[in-house]
Amino acid sequence: MATASLGRYWRGEGPLWVVYWVYGVLGSLLLTAAIALPMSQRWIGQDVAIVALLGGVIYTVWILVCVWRCALNVKGEPFGLSREGWALMARMLTFAWAINVLGLAAILFSTTMRS
Repeated sequence: MATASLGRYWRGEGPLWVVYWVYGVLGSLLLTAAIALPMSQRWIGQDVAIVALLGGVIYTVWILVCVWRCALNVKGEPFGLSREGWALMARMLTFAWAINVLGLAAILFSTTMRS
């Protein structure tokens, strides 16, 4: 059932607020914490860290595509902003978040490789 729901967002069929706030913001924060904390404390080995970082990058690509495709799925004009305005804002913020995550992954990868 969950896989069908995830596929729905990949196809751009889900509401923007769910894919952005639940999967994008909350999901990314939890995933980042689950990866960064064990790596920074050296609780996991280098091989596991590399796999975790790769998983984080894959998730980031997935969420970027999902938000991009669902960006116009806004009902009405929340807070007086048009669907197109919400779409532009969601896409730009998600793209910036992706750059941030890739930068964090590069930093964590470089520190993992030094040890």
